[in-house]
Amino acid sequence: MRQTFIESLMFIHICAGLGCIAAGPAAMLIRPKGGVLHRRYGLWYVRLMALLASTAAVLLVFRWNPFFFSLSALSFYLCFSAWRVLLRKRAHILPPEPLQRAQGIDWAAALATIAVGIASVFLWRGGYFGDQADQAAIVLGTLAFAVIIAAFDLWRFLYPAALSRYPAAWLIEHLAKMGGSYIAVASAFSGTVLQQFLPITFAQTWPAIVGVPIILWVSFRYWLPMRRRATKAAES
Repeated sequence: MRQTFIESLMFIHICAGLGCIAAGPAAMLIRPKGGVLHRRYGLWYVRLMALLASTAAVLLVFRWNPFFFSLSALSFYLCFSAWRVLLRKRAHILPPEPLQRAQGIDWAAALATIAVGIASVFLWRGGYFGDQADQAAIVLGTLAFAVIIAAFDLWRFLYPAALSRYPAAWLIEHLAKMGGSYIAVASAFSGTVLQQFLPITFAQTWPAIVGVPIILWVSFRYWLPMRRRATKAAES
């Protein structure tokens, strides 16, 4: 009975992961951004990511896997934060609009992610990484990145007007976080499926090797014009 439950949950988890892998590029490539199809595929990606994370949480109770755990935490938080950013586009405007500011769910998710990152260090030191102790650098590095993003979000919650010179900063946040979430999902898929054909470390890291430079390039494409406009506005 237990084995059947685990296998059924794994099937749902795999289907959700494949759905994320399909919906992610659809949302990223469809134009215009913000259009009906872009929002539709993006919302499906968020829903599937929620299903992916919830099934992962249950599976980890039965089959502990540090690599799986770290990528699940990172991918879900990045996706969640990227989605919530869209609801706070005018958080920097004064006087403040209460609904544009961070809500309890935003604080809870960020603080929980930081707590998970800190707890993982104690799990590692306590030997709970088991036979995957050799992957500690990847696991702890992944969780450290999640903690950094969550800490940045807490700073944004506390000082929503800090980037008021850049009113479209939310767009870069959304793009970078969604892209990072997709990289984490792709890494989890590759690290568990393609390790049969590739060296395990490469199978786990190649999505980041390919994806991070792309995210940086796209972010700078949006950031540089925004910075030029802000500089001109300050000089005028």
